[in-house]
Amino acid sequence: MDFILISFIIVYNVLTFLISLRILYIFEDKDESRGFFRQTLLSRLLILTGLQLLWLNFMLVPISILNKYPIIGSQDQRTVNIDILFNVVLVTNILFISILFPFSMFYYETQFDTRIGLKRSYTPYILTFIVMVIVWTLIGGNYGVFREIIINSVSNITCSELINLGYVLSNECINNILHTNGSFFISTTSLFLFIGYVYNILFIGVGCVLIPLYLLYTFQNRPKKLNKDEYKHKISEIFEISKLLSIKGEELKRKYDNFLENTSENIFSSNFILSINMKRNIKNKIRKYEKEVISLNTYLENIEAGYNIKSEDYIYLATKLILLFFSLLLSLSIFIIFILNLIFDSNKTINYSGNQFINLLFIVFSIILPVYLSINVCFTWNILAQKLCYCFPIHIMIKSKTPLNSMIFNIGMVLFSAINIIFITNLSLSWLFKSDLYYIFLLASNTKLNYKFIPNHIFVYSLFGVSISTLIIYFTSFIWDNGIKINQKTPKILTKYITNNK
Repeated sequence: MDFILISFIIVYNVLTFLISLRILYIFEDKDESRGFFRQTLLSRLLILTGLQLLWLNFMLVPISILNKYPIIGSQDQRTVNIDILFNVVLVTNILFISILFPFSMFYYETQFDTRIGLKRSYTPYILTFIVMVIVWTLIGGNYGVFREIIINSVSNITCSELINLGYVLSNECINNILHTNGSFFISTTSLFLFIGYVYNILFIGVGCVLIPLYLLYTFQNRPKKLNKDEYKHKISEIFEISKLLSIKGEELKRKYDNFLENTSENIFSSNFILSINMKRNIKNKIRKYEKEVISLNTYLENIEAGYNIKSEDYIYLATKLILLFFSLLLSLSIFIIFILNLIFDSNKTINYSGNQFINLLFIVFSIILPVYLSINVCFTWNILAQKLCYCFPIHIMIKSKTPLNSMIFNIGMVLFSAINIIFITNLSLSWLFKSDLYYIFLLASNTKLNYKFIPNHIFVYSLFGVSISTLIIYFTSFIWDNGIKINQKTPKILTKYITNNK
């Protein structure tokens, strides 16, 4: 038994469990925390186990490297059966996605959230059963239709490795062409790899661009120190704008009240269509007024923060710069991974002697990269959720409404693409390390599903296209931005009040 590998597994899981506790503490609703042993115990336990399952997924690549390329002090033998461990993780992922997560969210919504209105005791069981049937029908149908594997141009080294690992028989590797039937686990891996690839085109393609830009924006727009004269001038300006906004608000309220009093509800009335247009016009003005009020409040908070700064917070600056550096590095590494995969033949095995420093360097990288990829998923989803979640009758995805269910849903979103995240992480090292995971993904990538529907790296090109489009849209919106994310400069949306006042 490899003591260093076992120690790594234990220390890794202890540290990640403490991180999971911290994440739960940060994002939980303080009002709900009072009922820990009543209504939210199930949700909390599921969040902790779900987060730990994610950490276990992310641990597969470094374990696979340590298992095959021992570092100093390790025993030169394989302690962990990666094939069995991967299959266990895969099945656990499916159980969480198809049964535990849906039941927990529906149970919480129907039993403890009176705002939803679903009070029937059997509702969560029915809805969970429907989700389970859909997921397992998809998995079973995929196994029946897309389990065939045809791999062209298989090297002799790859073929011998597949034979040694027990994936194929010796007589199946003929003329460097591998033709075999995939097992249930390989077929299911292929399905989640395919779905995750499509899924991550959007989430990773957008996130890897926006996260560095977001960190750069927050660093550039951090509160600046203001002296007493500057503070007085800004406060006087805010006071004048607030008076004008107050007058505008009273005027809008008066117009809306008059509209309600004089509006006819008779659809056959000649003024009915006109009243609809008037109502829409008034509501648009009210929404614009709300943005102006929020903008003024944000402006005031930044001015107060700047005046209260006694000296530059160098720890804050250093933290932001470090995060910005690593986010840029990791975002670039994602593109480099796929570019190298397009240029070079990933089936080739180089003669790697096992340099200890390189081992440690890539083990650290293989721990950090999947975490960053999952952050991309959550970051992009939270942006989309602000626009999409209001369309759903059950608000399981809105943090301000049900934070615990929002956490479960976000974990599920990452878990849904976890196999693809592991694949991308393993792909980044496959030119050097030919671990057991490499051969699992080699087979999964060449099932009929992926082989037929991902021709010529079309999804890789799509990922680049989404990222470039995101970059263009971001800078276009930044140039024309009239929004509320302003620092200590007067927001553009409020400058008209200063001009009119003068």
